[in-house]
Amino acid sequence: MFDMSNIKFYRSLNWGDELICGGPNSFIEIENNSLTNLFSDVGGEFCLWGGSRYRKMFLTNESTTDTLKSAYLFVSSYSGKDNLSLHLGSDDDVLYEIIDAYTDGWYGIGLLETDVIGRSTQPEGLVSEYFDVQSTLVGDGFPNDLRYVCLSTGPLYEFAEVREVVWGIGNNVRIYLRHQLEYTFESVNAFVSAMLFLGDIEPERSIPVWIKQTIPVGNQGRVKCRSYIRLVGV
Repeated sequence: MFDMSNIKFYRSLNWGDELICGGPNSFIEIENNSLTNLFSDVGGEFCLWGGSRYRKMFLTNESTTDTLKSAYLFVSSYSGKDNLSLHLGSDDDVLYEIIDAYTDGWYGIGLLETDVIGRSTQPEGLVSEYFDVQSTLVGDGFPNDLRYVCLSTGPLYEFAEVREVVWGIGNNVRIYLRHQLEYTFESVNAFVSAMLFLGDIEPERSIPVWIKQTIPVGNQGRVKCRSYIRLVGV
């Protein structure tokens, strides 16, 4: 089994809100499970009028022998006042190069809009073959080539293979499943995360990933980034 402690998260060389944010790997480690390790708290007009900030990080496999296979990265929680989304980058790209190029194809998170009935609740007969999500990004966050999503509520979670993504109006999206779920998730308190496929992370390989923080219009006071990003693989 792969030792996940071999995966390190590093900042890009340029780290901040400037248009030159990004660039190559700095090998300055991002402290895991630490407040404001990606984005500082923000207030004032930025909160009132909303907007987006960006950071670029590198996932690096420090092992010299072992590969993390079938790796996925996803935003595993939503703070309610801001949201994070993910996009693959390149080794040297910077913000002013990607801000207009990456206008869609971000992997985000949404709120479950319809109950999902799993086999644990209804072992026989028809269970849910699709469910609806309210994405936290208008018209984005769940790309058409999405492979897997993670449904979660409290400590309960389940990965689900996606058959088709169908967008409705605004930020409404329907997810069709390839297989029935084991667990039941109720719409009142469940999240759905789009899982960004990274593939196999071979020994000493680094993968660049952009992170976008989106703050909607109308926040009062300071906004604190309290969302989490999770990496899984075998």
